[in-house]
Amino acid sequence: YIRHGKLPPDTSAPGSRTHLTSAAVRYDIDLRPDERGEFSFRSPLAAVKPEAFLSAPGRQTSYADARARFVESWSRELERVRISLPDRRYSDAFDASLAYLIMLRRDGLPRPGPSKYEAFWIRDFAYIADALYFAGRCDLIRPGLSQVCKMQLANGGFAPTTVSGTDDELDAPGEVIYALTQH
Repeated sequence: YIRHGKLPPDTSAPGSRTHLTSAAVRYDIDLRPDERGEFSFRSPLAAVKPEAFLSAPGRQTSYADARARFVESWSRELERVRISLPDRRYSDAFDASLAYLIMLRRDGLPRPGPSKYEAFWIRDFAYIADALYFAGRCDLIRPGLSQVCKMQLANGGFAPTTVSGTDDELDAPGEVIYALTQH
């Protein structure tokens, strides 16, 4: 609903120990320069601890087991390239950056931003592919290369690459060549 700018038909979304609920609130406010507005809202919330959620009836795992599996799966995602520096903060920053690139994929295609950024820009793909290449994650580059090859026109150029289909990337041929040769 949020991605398409629509409101869901329901006005409430009850949760329980076995079903987590998320919600969004949208306010359309039109203020002129130097104009002020005030609004408030109330929402009843109940804290649900991860342990309680994962130990609810019907759950087959404990919080500790689920957390261990989660940590192990992300360790595998990030272990292909390791860097060791005197100041560990730089190694941690490398791992965090790689994790963000891995998480910011939709349908296997790398995206340069979270949910609101719908465009698949070849320029951004080339930069992201380069970072993934040097991080040892060539497996994550292939879907983007396949998408790029589908976008090539008979004249060698590339079709508009945004959702709206109105923007051209005149620098795309060089970026595609670079991404392909790196891969």
